[in-house]
Amino acid sequence: MLMVAIAAVLLCGCSEEETIIEKVQYQQQRFVKTLDCNENDPGCSRVVIEFPAIESAPGPTAADSIMKVVGSFIFDETSGSKNLDSLMNGFIEMVREFREDNRNSAMGLMWMETMVEIIGDTNGVISLRAEIEGYTGGAHGFSTTLFANRDSYTGREVILEDILIEEYEEPLTAAGEKVLRRQQGLGPEDNLEKAGFWFPEGNFYLNDNYAIIGRGLVFYYNAYEIAAYAHGPTEILIEYDDIGNLISEEGLFGDRRRAGLSD
Repeated sequence: MLMVAIAAVLLCGCSEEETIIEKVQYQQQRFVKTLDCNENDPGCSRVVIEFPAIESAPGPTAADSIMKVVGSFIFDETSGSKNLDSLMNGFIEMVREFREDNRNSAMGLMWMETMVEIIGDTNGVISLRAEIEGYTGGAHGFSTTLFANRDSYTGREVILEDILIEEYEEPLTAAGEKVLRRQQGLGPEDNLEKAGFWFPEGNFYLNDNYAIIGRGLVFYYNAYEIAAYAHGPTEILIEYDDIGNLISEEGLFGDRRRAGLSD
């Protein structure tokens, strides 16, 4: 019963005796650079970067830790850039040079957008979602969605083992498969491979790309990960109501509940 109660508190208000967990304070910022065009015009070559600038967090080192994660989404290892100006200017110059060398190519209509946002601030766990998409040539564009979770008090990464009981994997996977089948209109015995999925030997699995939010656990599979490009990405939400018995009373959520802290 206690485990179910911990799950329930994630979805409801707190009593007068409880201390409210502080929220991360931030301002969402947006930067745009175009190649001599209006960003809203069809075919405008542009680079857009949007992200939360963290102003404060409950823990003294957490703000820097969260911003490092934000930076890792924006400045990947292949960009070679260390600041927004050089990243955005570099992309626009690349497009400009390509257009000059290939004046009749439709591939001159290149663009890139990176949007990082906070999608959860639950019991001191900050969840970030990064959507990175664009077109730089080829048959179609690219699109990737990534998640990250950080403790807003310590700044460290939060993983499933921090909030769930031991040996959670099998029942959590079963709960995730149930959600997927419901979304796809599949019965319990329907073959996932015949439905267009690429799970090894037809066995559903949960990946490591997940967010810990107020309603539950969100798992996101990018295009090509478990199905063909035409199928698109797959996102499933396992609600806490369905896995209340998996939430550990000794874990991060349980610790903060016993300490009189809640959202």
